[in-house]
Amino acid sequence: MVRGYEHVGRLYKKRGGLGRRAKAPWVSRTFALGYDGVLSYFDTENLVAARGTLNLPRAEAVLSVGFEEDAPTRHMLIITHIQGQRWKLCAESDRELSEWRDVLAKFCRS
Repeated sequence: MVRGYEHVGRLYKKRGGLGRRAKAPWVSRTFALGYDGVLSYFDTENLVAARGTLNLPRAEAVLSVGFEEDAPTRHMLIITHIQGQRWKLCAESDRELSEWRDVLAKFCRS
C-alpha cells in the first residue's frame, strides 16, 4: 500500500475530448484512491502531478461494469458522475477488476 492512499494500481483509461478519436483512445495510467474518496490518475507511478482527479462522494458517482469492443481488456469499470461525464477504466485481470470494484464501491453508488 502506498502511504496516503487506500488503493493504487495501473488501469487503462479511455481518453476524453479530442483524445477519444485518437488512434489509441485507451492509455495506461497509474490510479490512486485516497481514503477520502478522491480518485486521481497520473502518467507515472511516482504519483506526482495528477493529470485528473474525481471526488467520488461529492460527484455522487455511480459505479458499473461495462464492455466496449475497442477496450484493451474485457475487465471494464465505468464511473459516472452527477454532471453526466464518465470515466471508463479497464483492469488487466478479473482479480484487479474485483479489487478496484470493491474499493471504489465504498465511495460510489451502484
